[in-house]
Amino acid sequence: MKKVISGLFMCAALVAFASCKKEKKVNCTEQSKKASAAMEAYAAQPSSVEKCKEARDAYKAFVNGDCFSSLSAEQKAIFESTLESFDCEPQ
Repeated sequence: MKKVISGLFMCAALVAFASCKKEKKVNCTEQSKKASAAMEAYAAQPSSVEKCKEARDAYKAFVNGDCFSSLSAEQKAIFESTLESFDCEPQ
């Protein structure tokens, strides 16, 4: 599951960089770095509820931000599905 989430995140980062325009005031690179750092911290400590929530929230902010305005409905559905797969409650 971690590999799937990481793979989807990397795809998301590529799409974000491709869809960002200079006239936007949103810094897509910074959003990407923040989300990536949160995902890496969670991958290093997958049993941490706090890291899970931080990763989920950073990923959600990144996906719902202005850098993804050019995604198709199908692509957005894939990212939303990934967000729904974050179960941060202790098992």
